[in-house]
Amino acid sequence: MSRKQFGIGAMAAVLVLVAGGCGSSPAASNTGSGSGTAKTPPSPVRTGTATVAGKSEVVLTNGAGMTLYYFTKDTATSSACTGQCASIWPPVLVKTSHVSAPSGLSGTLAVVKDQNGEQVAYDGHLLYTYSADTAAGQASGQGLKNLWWVATPSLKAAGASTGSSGY
Repeated sequence: MSRKQFGIGAMAAVLVLVAGGCGSSPAASNTGSGSGTAKTPPSPVRTGTATVAGKSEVVLTNGAGMTLYYFTKDTATSSACTGQCASIWPPVLVKTSHVSAPSGLSGTLAVVKDQNGEQVAYDGHLLYTYSADTAAGQASGQGLKNLWWVATPSLKAAGASTGSSGY
């Protein structure tokens, strides 16, 4: 075998090894100290800015930067917005029973299994987006029917449900 042939064969073998190592492997998805703990998925809730009542405010957003809202008719464990309401106000749903808050968010995120599925809550308020918001930074659902409010990092823990009917 000539040196030129060996060089090409060796290069091909290296490429196969390198390409094989580029994909995800269980070891690549682990965190930190080699404990074998799976990496935590990104939080479904982030913070961003939106224009709320004509003023730029820090608000909770989803991963796409869309403003998140809460519905005053909900309880901490049950959604009052289902069916047609949920098509206008899509709930923030996840496929896990545990979510963690991103750095800098002082409130508590939780997952509540309700009529909509596994819905994310912030400080006891179930979270939704609004179908009329078409771009990040919009908050056109703020105060609708005096029932829908923009979720902010300083949102107080949920109390008793109040409000009139409708969505």
